[in-house]
Amino acid sequence: LSTSAAFAGDPESCKAVRLSDVGWTDIQATTGVASVLLTALGYEPQVIQLSVPVTMASLKNKDLDVFLGNWMPSMTADIKDYTADGSVETISENLSGAGYGIVVPTYVADAGVKTLTDLGKFKDKFDGKIYGIEAGNDGNRIILDMIKNPKDNLEGFELVESSEAGMLTQAEQSMKNNEWIAFLGWTPHPVMGAMKITYLDGMGDSGFGAATVHTNVRKGYTTECPNVGKFIANLKVQA
Repeated sequence: LSTSAAFAGDPESCKAVRLSDVGWTDIQATTGVASVLLTALGYEPQVIQLSVPVTMASLKNKDLDVFLGNWMPSMTADIKDYTADGSVETISENLSGAGYGIVVPTYVADAGVKTLTDLGKFKDKFDGKIYGIEAGNDGNRIILDMIKNPKDNLEGFELVESSEAGMLTQAEQSMKNNEWIAFLGWTPHPVMGAMKITYLDGMGDSGFGAATVHTNVRKGYTTECPNVGKFIANLKVQA
């Protein structure tokens, strides 16, 4: 497909494609691949670092065009108001077979921590901490809700909010020392995929568990920019 053929069906206003980067390794990779391909097709991708809440607001305000990292069902609360008013559209599923939830080293699971409520039985071993990523993230919010819910047996636990890199550094150091740690995990992921970790069961309808990743665009984007819209909608990655 030539550059001229790819861009011929879109107006000049579509040449710049604004994509959100929320700082997660997997979405950075997907967004990076999309950017390379868009450049080859004659577009000018602009990757903007934003949090998830700001990403959704920016799509609504038309300050952003594309977000490739809508993890579902965990991000239902983040997007539902925007899809309800039609300001953000979901145009495709770009990844299936993903996973999301609280993980522990496999040696911890082998010692008896297999479900969410097991964490509370060994609170001292975990130093009363569960490690998450950046504040405002959907996974952090789910963990905070679990800590508040007596049924989840996490009374006295605290969520340590950091960043993906900070959380992984802590996890790798703890595992190197054979210490107990619980943290937010997801697959596919280049680092976590190589770690000997186990996802905890018993997540119920929290939003953790099997996941799919969807592609969001601002309202009317695929109509205004049909060629790039079709490309974005057809973009798929494999777990």
